[in-house]
Amino acid sequence: MKEFPRALVIGLSCAALIVFLSCSLPFASHPLLEGLELSSMDLRYLIRDSTRKVLLDPRIVIVGIDNDTFEQLTYRDLGEPTILWSRHYAAVLKSMREAGVVAVGLDVIQETSPGPWLRLRIQEALDNIRKNVPGSRLPEDAEDFVPDDDQILAQEIFKWNGNIVLGAYVDSRSQVLRKPAPQIWAAVDAREHGAGLVNVHADPDGIIRRQALYLTGFAAQERKEKERFDAFFLSLAVRATGEQVLEKKGRWFLGRREIFAPDGEMLINYAGGPLTFPTLSFGDALRRAQKGDLAWFERNVRGKIVLIGDMSFGNDTEPTPFDFRLFGKERGRTEGSVHGVEVHGHNLNTLLTGRFLSESGNLERAGLVLLLSILTSLICAASPSILGFLYSACLALAYFLVSLYAFNYHGRFIPLAGPSLGIALTCVAMYAYRYVVSDRDKRRIRRLFSGYVCESVAKELLDDPKGTQLGGESLHVTVLFSDIRNFTTMSENMHPQEAISFLNEYLSEMVDVIFRYEGTLNKFIGDGIMAFWGAPAPQKDHAFRAIQAALEMLLRLEELNRKWSKERKAPIRIGIGIHTGVAVIGNVGSGKRMEYTAIGDTVNLASRIEGLNKEFGTSILISEATFLEVTDSVEVLSIGETHVKGKIQDVKILELLGLKGELEHEYTYL
Repeated sequence: MKEFPRALVIGLSCAALIVFLSCSLPFASHPLLEGLELSSMDLRYLIRDSTRKVLLDPRIVIVGIDNDTFEQLTYRDLGEPTILWSRHYAAVLKSMREAGVVAVGLDVIQETSPGPWLRLRIQEALDNIRKNVPGSRLPEDAEDFVPDDDQILAQEIFKWNGNIVLGAYVDSRSQVLRKPAPQIWAAVDAREHGAGLVNVHADPDGIIRRQALYLTGFAAQERKEKERFDAFFLSLAVRATGEQVLEKKGRWFLGRREIFAPDGEMLINYAGGPLTFPTLSFGDALRRAQKGDLAWFERNVRGKIVLIGDMSFGNDTEPTPFDFRLFGKERGRTEGSVHGVEVHGHNLNTLLTGRFLSESGNLERAGLVLLLSILTSLICAASPSILGFLYSACLALAYFLVSLYAFNYHGRFIPLAGPSLGIALTCVAMYAYRYVVSDRDKRRIRRLFSGYVCESVAKELLDDPKGTQLGGESLHVTVLFSDIRNFTTMSENMHPQEAISFLNEYLSEMVDVIFRYEGTLNKFIGDGIMAFWGAPAPQKDHAFRAIQAALEMLLRLEELNRKWSKERKAPIRIGIGIHTGVAVIGNVGSGKRMEYTAIGDTVNLASRIEGLNKEFGTSILISEATFLEVTDSVEVLSIGETHVKGKIQDVKILELLGLKGELEHEYTYL
């Protein structure tokens, strides 16, 4: 609980850093995290496209000027340059009008009329003939040879009664309105949505995600007065539905339908990648129109809203969220890119279906970062390292799923990159802080008690490093001493390496027993062992644990003796002394070397009791103080009071026979 206030401070600090990086800075043209956030939006588009389809308005059809069209009209035979295609557009539009198309958006901007271009080319041809064939009778002027294709197209557009929308655009450099040739432009009422701007605006990473409802530009020839033009898709929607666009106090409406476009910009609800909408080839449509195949048009475009635009490979492609590539692959303008006319189709579909998208404002973004960062800090404060990382990862995953749900089913972009980074940064910061500051005491305890206590006691100390004071304190403990009888004499007959190996095997078994009963191994004294219970971790039953350990030490010794007997090694006997009392527990030593140990009369008496085993021929002797702690659990035989070196009064000593109910026969002390 004491870590929670610090955890809150860390969570708040990380959240503040993420919010800071999410804001525009003087030294950065865009927020540093904006690119990540924008990419996270693209990822949600892709996931939704693979799991759930977006509603499509069935009226939208695209007629694409594709590679087949160019091959049909431009590359075969002598071919025709696109400047001469006006009559082809007129032929297709005528068939569409007769078939009952609702409205057409012509996303083809041809600023130059073919007349001057043709006159120049024909005049050059005539002059060349006169030069090479003197005396040829040719007309002086090429005017009679020039067909008026623009007039043909303009007349057809006029017959649509305003239901054709021409594309225009505002040049980003000159801020001049670029529009089709004058005759064609004059056939529509541009101020009454007979034309619309095809400009698209990319986000800082170059991806088209939103569309302005209008732009302001200069007239093509007059730069004195600025004109406002609505977007191409918006003008087409007006012509197709017959409803008017209204703006009231910053809110936009198409008839009674509100257009969700804060600050005049609408997020594009892409229904998919390339070829999402029904798509026909302009070349195919032209062949059908030239043949008079009206039935084909009636089957494919009757009652439809048609967009005509360039869909040839590499031309008029726009980078969209569906150009998103993982693992550093290049984004945008690939073979699978969405063409500009398709982007207008997605804009129109968003408007007609009413499936508008929204995104979180700055306040909501900051609030989510703050909430998740603080929640992560509290999780990490209450959890061990591995679990904390796991819980934080689960929190990030859960938030990611929430963001997908919000987008897929409610059309809302909640911030993903900022909160996710907040979770990760807070998690790392929490455990860095814990390692550097909070876990300092645990690392100190681990160093001090490494090799002294078993894993369970060590874990208890690490979980509660304040549970014991390492500076020295008086504690009620039980101390055990053990010693091998006559080992010094026996080792004299052994090779040094053999003696060390023999002793190590014995000590390993004894230490395992001590640790099994959660004792603290204090030290080895030659072939002797000192251990105690009740510190550093408190143990209410420390005396009984020491008794159990002593009895099992004898059992392990019997197993070792049987093993050594097979190896033709001499068996050994040990003596064990146990005493319970108050001892001073703490670190003893110098600044260069410290040892955690127990000192005092209790320790000395336990050592003296162990030595009495030689005198009485016993294996385990305990003091009366220890017996009083375990009276109901053990069988003993009283030795009586005896003098112990260093004590003025005699001490009552008892031989430990075993645990109650486990003796096979009565023991009689002789």
